[in-house]
Amino acid sequence: MKEKTRLGLYMFTPIIGGAEQYLKDLVWNIQRERYEITLFYDSWKDLEEFLELDACPDVCGCPIGLFEVRRRSGKKRPDKRPRLFGRFMSSGPVRAVKRALVLLYVYAMLPINFLLLWLAFRKHKVDILHIVNGGYPGAITARLAAIVAKLSGTKRCIMSVCNTPAPVAFPGIDEWLIDHCVARSLDTAVLPSDTLGRSLIERRGFPQAKVETIPYGVRCAEELARLPREVTRQSDSAPLIGMVANFLTHKGHEHLVRAMASLKSRFPALRAILIGDGPTRGAIQELVEKEDLADRVTFSGFCELSETLSLMATLDMLVHPSELEGMPYVILHAMSLGKPVIASNVGSIRDILHSGESGIVVPARDSNVLAEAIASLLSDRAKLQRMGAAALDRYCLEFSLKRMLQQHESLYDRIVKQTGRDENACASTVITSPARALPGRKAPSFREASGKELA
Repeated sequence: MKEKTRLGLYMFTPIIGGAEQYLKDLVWNIQRERYEITLFYDSWKDLEEFLELDACPDVCGCPIGLFEVRRRSGKKRPDKRPRLFGRFMSSGPVRAVKRALVLLYVYAMLPINFLLLWLAFRKHKVDILHIVNGGYPGAITARLAAIVAKLSGTKRCIMSVCNTPAPVAFPGIDEWLIDHCVARSLDTAVLPSDTLGRSLIERRGFPQAKVETIPYGVRCAEELARLPREVTRQSDSAPLIGMVANFLTHKGHEHLVRAMASLKSRFPALRAILIGDGPTRGAIQELVEKEDLADRVTFSGFCELSETLSLMATLDMLVHPSELEGMPYVILHAMSLGKPVIASNVGSIRDILHSGESGIVVPARDSNVLAEAIASLLSDRAKLQRMGAAALDRYCLEFSLKRMLQQHESLYDRIVKQTGRDENACASTVITSPARALPGRKAPSFREASGKELA
């Protein structure tokens, strides 16, 4: 029987989102017949519950008490701070001071985190360490894990970058040095699209030969949600659009609200549902009241995935006007439901959607263009249905969970074979290297030299 590959998965995360869903898909679905799974993670109850580790079969959990910058609040609450205080805290000088303090803390904790990671990797030996990083640079401990893994004897190291890599921040000397060490430590950097891969190469200087694209994949929506027939929309029902995202500033909820305001006279029956929760929800609710849309916009709050998919099945289209993205899972879920998507031209979205075929890509931060895109589909039901069908076809072809898992396992197998070839090459070099005689001694025979080296 072939020996199993020891696969380690590592993640530090301050929030539950798409990168965490990606990790969960790997943890639950990688073949146990071929891989032994060890999960290294910063101990956090919400993450453990989300991953359902208590029920997950054949996973060795290794929580590590890392010292990292945490902005955690579980299911995030609206920001109830006084508006004046909020403006003061978001001012330029205050942000600069906060950034300096964060950097001071991060670099002060590096030696401690280095030791904690080294001890964990030495205790739980793996053949491949796969680091899941929410973005790049992302978590400092994710980058540190790549360096420590090599120093602790891990043979191969991969890092998945799940969001758009950021440019190097001024002055950048520290980031350049860390990036250089990370790039040397990694065998492969995995990104969900070619666009994000190019960003990692151009913005962070990673070698092109080490960058590989594996798109995300999701399970069939009907299988996940067990959708009942009654959620299927009737063609004569009131138009309903939706957005699924945490309420964060860069998600762009305000652009959808302003688009709704400009459309209410042309489509008086139009309704929208906003699924999710977060710190900016209160501000968006105030904007909805200000635009006199309270009877047209529904806030569902946080929903589990199955409930979210059931709600999405009732939509005419998904709208995703985010200002910063990697490869949003919610768009893939919408495509699996046969829903057209209108989304901003950021991150991997243009790679997912063929604009004009399976959806419409619009400029970010432009509510007027967004409104016109929504209107173009609402006024042409045949076009809307045609795009939905094209979205489903594209999902089946490129974004299924099965395809994503096959590509990951193929990458793991290729890396393991490369490790074997490297080890054989090293052994061959040792055996065939000529023995050098010390002064006054007879040179050993080939058999003697080989035996001593191999012993």
